[in-house]
Order: sequence, then C-alpha cells, then structure tokens
Amino acid sequence: NHAIQIVGLTESLFAIIYSIAIGISIATTAIVARRIGEKEATEAAKSGVQAIVIAILINLLISIPGFIYAKEILQLMGASASSIVYGAIYTRIMIAGSVVVMLIFLINGIFRG
Repeated sequence: NHAIQIVGLTESLFAIIYSIAIGISIATTAIVARRIGEKEATEAAKSGVQAIVIAILINLLISIPGFIYAKEILQLMGASASSIVYGAIYTRIMIAGSVVVMLIFLINGIFRG
C-alpha cells in the first residue's frame, strides 16, 4: 500500500522533471539541426555541449532541493507519515538518477539534430 502511494505521488514530481528534459531536447534538436543546415558543424557541436551544461545545471537546481527536502515534498503531496519514511529514500534515489534520464533525452535530441 505504501509503495503504491509513493510511486503514484513521485511520478507527478518526475513528470515535471521529464517535461523540462523533453522541452530542452526539442530546443536542442532545432538548434543543432539549424547549425548543421548552415554547414556549421563546429557550432552544432558547441550548441550540443552548451545544451548539456544547461540541462545539468537545471537538473541540479531541481534535484538538490528535491533531495534535501524529499520528506517535506512527500508530506506536501499528501503522503501518510508511515509512507514518508520509505518514500523519502525512494524519492532521493529517483531524483539522483534523474540527471541520467535528462541526459538521455538531451543526447537523443542532439543526435536527431
């Protein structure tokens, strides 16, 4: 019961993170494709690197507070007190891994461009 509650609550939190990742990925695809179309491969590579740096910084801005305040976030989302104990651990693990997911979206966007 607690596991289902925590997974359900945290999925809405991660949907926000993944939506940001998808948005950055789409923007990166457009920027890289434009540079490739202009025959500016070096600029395309620079754009890809800049997008990766920006994505990592955005992810850190979201993940660090999320990691620190995992219990409070779950409490605000309506988790029961007994669920918060285990849910905070799960949330912290998922938040720590969110940078990898964001980079997967972003690298996919770079290659599409």
